[in-house]
Amino acid sequence: MSALVLYDTTQQWGWLGELYGIMVGNLVSHFGSWTAMPVLSYTAGGMNNYSAVIYIGSTYGEPLPTAFLDDVLATSKPVVWAYDNIWQLTARAPNFASTYGWMWSGFDLSTVAQVNYQGQQLKRYSANGAGIMNYFSPMDSGVTVLATAVRPDGSTFPWALRSRNLTYIGENPLVYIAEGDRYLAFCDLLFDTLAPTTTIRHRALVRLEDIDPTYDPTVLRNVANYLSSQGVPFGFQMIPYYTDPLGYYTGGVPETIRLRDAPALVNAIRYMQQHGGVLIEHGYTHQYSNVANPYTGVTGDLFVRIMQHKAGEIEGFTRQYKCNRLVYYESYEDVRVAIAREKQIKRWRRSKKIFLIEKINPRWADLAEHWGQKMLFRGQGMEEIS
Repeated sequence: MSALVLYDTTQQWGWLGELYGIMVGNLVSHFGSWTAMPVLSYTAGGMNNYSAVIYIGSTYGEPLPTAFLDDVLATSKPVVWAYDNIWQLTARAPNFASTYGWMWSGFDLSTVAQVNYQGQQLKRYSANGAGIMNYFSPMDSGVTVLATAVRPDGSTFPWALRSRNLTYIGENPLVYIAEGDRYLAFCDLLFDTLAPTTTIRHRALVRLEDIDPTYDPTVLRNVANYLSSQGVPFGFQMIPYYTDPLGYYTGGVPETIRLRDAPALVNAIRYMQQHGGVLIEHGYTHQYSNVANPYTGVTGDLFVRIMQHKAGEIEGFTRQYKCNRLVYYESYEDVRVAIAREKQIKRWRRSKKIFLIEKINPRWADLAEHWGQKMLFRGQGMEEIS
């Protein structure tokens, strides 16, 4: 199997297209060989040398080569088209609706937080306001709706569909990816395109992360028992040195616990290994001196996200390490630029992140300390706002 991956490159944010091309290439590599290139570099007959074609339309109005459009319409090979510029393809074929059995109507800008796929309810970042393509009704019987987007009122519309050899996904599935995301549907759809005869196998691989000397040995033993009984291979990542130099959890009293100080946990580690677990060192410690852990994220609503962090409503790293103070932020009009900036900062060394923060906030003050509080105006007493 060989796949041709095509991506956009023009306009202000066109450089993101190459990143999406690399992401798709990584997925396709599980099936065979692949070549990624800008769609503008496509020449007539280029897809003849490949088993399938995948195009990620990330730039609205990318000037697609006529040769590419004509070859997509003429080929019998599987084609996956995601998001933008599908209108250029339909405009190239006056009989597109009668040939393929469907026609786009425009982007649906509903707040979609869920995508249903093969009986699974997958997540979607609801603040992603880029829209998902919708369609005129009715569709022909030859059109298969592969997944549906769910609006807040419970109504649905197609998220992905297939007709003949063309699979169309109504948004870019490579942005705002999280655990249990609709990105998984995109990954699974690649099997239909690249390896349709693959036998269905329900496999799992579990990684237990951030286990430090404070963990409950009984819980770890129970997890090992369950995973072992289900035949699920698992790894577990250890942090042998736990330290809380600021005493966040102990009323201001610094605390340090080494793995050697937790013999019951050491026995649980050996127990997990005996039940098939693979031990991995996950760093010596996760605490940087006596400076608070800087966490980098992206959001479409900074106020709401900060309030959620302060209330401990978001599971994961931020709740575990009490990341609930805003010390730095940047604003962007294009969400794709914000995501790219987030990824850039996350790759930085901690020292560089700290330098960025302290340029504008040398004392690490909580910039959102008073967010959500009622305001007291001149001449107004406290009893008037209570």
